[in-house]
Parts: sequence; C-alpha cells; structure tokens
Amino acid sequence: MCHKTQFTSWEKTVHAKATENAKAATDRTFGAECLPCHATNADEAMPGVQCEMCHGPGSDYKKMSVMKDRAEAEANGLVIPTQETCDRCHDGKDHRKKVIRDEQLENKNAIHVFKNR
Repeated sequence: MCHKTQFTSWEKTVHAKATENAKAATDRTFGAECLPCHATNADEAMPGVQCEMCHGPGSDYKKMSVMKDRAEAEANGLVIPTQETCDRCHDGKDHRKKVIRDEQLENKNAIHVFKNR
C-alpha cells in the first residue's frame, strides 16, 4: 500500500516474472539452484525478484516513522542497491547477463520507476 507506484511499475518487469520465466525456459532445466537469482526465497513463496531481494528485509525498517526518514531507514536495514547488489545475479557467467546498474535505472522493463531520486 505504501509503495503502490513502485509496486505497480515493478510487477510489469522481468524481475517480477523471474521465476515463471526461468521455469518456462527451454534451454535449461529449472531447479533449486535457480532460486537464488530467480526467487526472493528458497521455497518460492516469494516468486520473482521482489523488493526485499534488493532492498533487504522490510520487517526491519517498515514502520512509517522509520520509512519517512531515509537515514533512519538505512540505519534499520534498508539497502539502497548498488552495482554490487546487481552483480549478485548479473555477474556475466553462464546465462546471467552482466548489467550496469546506472544504465538500467530508467529501464522500466528491468527495474521499476522511482518515485523519488
């Protein structure tokens, strides 16, 4: 509810569909080894690359009083993604295409539209 703009934008991205796309791939077999990059958790209860995959566990910083203060949110666990965040999956090995984060920030097909910069 609090991040409706970001969620609406994200749900149309390849990150949102990462699990279903991996399962539909015909060039490799989907298995548990795919989940670290194609799902937010190991049991697929959170399919796709959801918010917490890049921003850390929201339970640590979700209180409105914390979220309204970026410094406090970061102090309570909010991760502001960096190139290293993207490199965890996009390392250029095998099928994991290397991406340059700064070049992707406005790529609505990949990440999502940001409300504030």
